[in-house]
Amino acid sequence: MALQVRSWREGFANILGDELISSAQARIELASAGLEARLRDLGARRLVADLEGRPAGFSTYGPSRDEDADEDAGELMALFVDPSAWGRGVASALVDGVLAELCTDGFREATLWSFDANQTANRVYERRGFARDGTEDRREPFGNVLLVRMRRALRGG
Repeated sequence: MALQVRSWREGFANILGDELISSAQARIELASAGLEARLRDLGARRLVADLEGRPAGFSTYGPSRDEDADEDAGELMALFVDPSAWGRGVASALVDGVLAELCTDGFREATLWSFDANQTANRVYERRGFARDGTEDRREPFGNVLLVRMRRALRGG
């Protein structure tokens, strides 16, 4: 949880602002208690990256939660990297790991949601074959900041 909070503070402050970041931190701390059970209910799993013997980041993935998703769509639901590990390939390794797991699980495409303004993360996703599919959203918990959906085929699907 501390890793996620550090990542939120450093990565999203310029997108969401300090007030929203602080309220998100409180929600993260409250939600952490039942997180594993909620992930299981969604069919989601977590992939953790270690760097020099300590957790450096994690990703959450599973079946797509989007209402318009096909049954063969998987989703990269979350990706957080400790700011001390930024620029060291952790995000790329986590995305690659999730894509491999989604393929193994039989999914034929992968989707994710990202802040439109998060150019650093979006470049990582684009280098891994994701492209915007034209679907956008604004969600109140994120201050109605523009979110974009990205997708890519898996196994040539």
